[in-house]
Amino acid sequence: MIWILANFKEDPTFNLYSERKSFKWIVLAISVVISASSIVYTSQLVQRIRERESKQISLYAKTLEYLSNEGDLPNAVFILEEIVDANNTIPVIVANEYGEPDFYKNISKADGISDPEKRKQFLLEEIQVMRKQHEPLLVTLAEQGQIYGYKTIYYKNSELLNRLKFYPYIQLSVIAIFGLIVFAVFNYSRTAEQNRVWV
Repeated sequence: MIWILANFKEDPTFNLYSERKSFKWIVLAISVVISASSIVYTSQLVQRIRERESKQISLYAKTLEYLSNEGDLPNAVFILEEIVDANNTIPVIVANEYGEPDFYKNISKADGISDPEKRKQFLLEEIQVMRKQHEPLLVTLAEQGQIYGYKTIYYKNSELLNRLKFYPYIQLSVIAIFGLIVFAVFNYSRTAEQNRVWV
């Protein structure tokens, strides 16, 4: 591109379209570099968000375990407000030892189901989906050293993480469309130039 502009300044009669092949390769190279950089950056960003969400759910599990095992009410209320309620993005289902959902959060479809049985069936299906995405976390319930039950925490990727996964494909589509437009413009210009020569 710089070479073409330099030649144009030196020679005003320089025909841009006569160098269309070089320009096409320059556009292609720029598109490839932008696409590769976008894919690498987005992949790293997705990995970081996935790790952060995993750590957040691990802390979530430890918090629920602490709230279940400790009798310190002031600290329990503080932890509940600061950690458990702070999760407003990651879909979570807490199930009992029988695999039945006891609690869920950030699952909007479940909120729209008024029938308890249908909601329970939907949550059980969601548990199967979550199990495929992430390994569930086991919470041990104990009182004075005696184990009296278990809870299992299931979770899946947040909506933000799912959107970021598709972002590179959207960007690649935009770049491809831009490249097609550039090639179409140059092909049209070449045809128009040939027609002028024939005229």
